[in-house]
Amino acid sequence: MNRTTGKVLSGIDHLRQRIADVLTTPMGTRVMRRDYGSRVFELIDNPMNERFKVEITMAVYEAFKSPVNGLYDLTLISVSVTANTSGQSFIDIEGKYVPTGEMLKLEQIAL
Repeated sequence: MNRTTGKVLSGIDHLRQRIADVLTTPMGTRVMRRDYGSRVFELIDNPMNERFKVEITMAVYEAFKSPVNGLYDLTLISVSVTANTSGQSFIDIEGKYVPTGEMLKLEQIAL
């Protein structure tokens, strides 16, 4: 279900929303699912430099590897981190969508 409209989501749209949810949820904040989420929240206010990009990329890969997050239907190939002029960070993810075998590029996932 789309978190803003309440409409039914499926396939790639549902995957995109799940990825954003996992990456923006701080680990330890979900009752009964303390391992759900990612370390992205801890890193997000750091200066946008190469170290920041590497740490965010590592946090994304860690989130995908955690079975609690349920992101098993996308096999990551690459992650890139960008920011807009106001300082908001985004990630672009490339990977293989396991249910169909197709290659995906999910762009501008807001952190």
